[in-house]
Amino acid sequence: MSDFGWSLALLGAYVLLVILARWLYIARSNIVWNNAQAEAMAKRLSLQLERDPARNGKATATQETLRLLLEEISQESPHSKHTAVLG
Repeated sequence: MSDFGWSLALLGAYVLLVILARWLYIARSNIVWNNAQAEAMAKRLSLQLERDPARNGKATATQETLRLLLEEISQESPHSKHTAVLG
């Protein structure tokens, strides 16, 4: 194999390693973080739905608006296993 062939092989291996590192250490951790934040927000909203949502008198949130927020969070949060694998 010529020097040019080895150079292309090494460049290809380097690009593959960069893509793999991006997937493992950047994209996957962002997906996990976003899912955790969405689940925490959904849990807080569901707990607020169980009690009086406008208890402090500052917010005029009704149960319907909180329910809509919960639905929107669940729609936007990726639940597919393929998104976690593919990053």
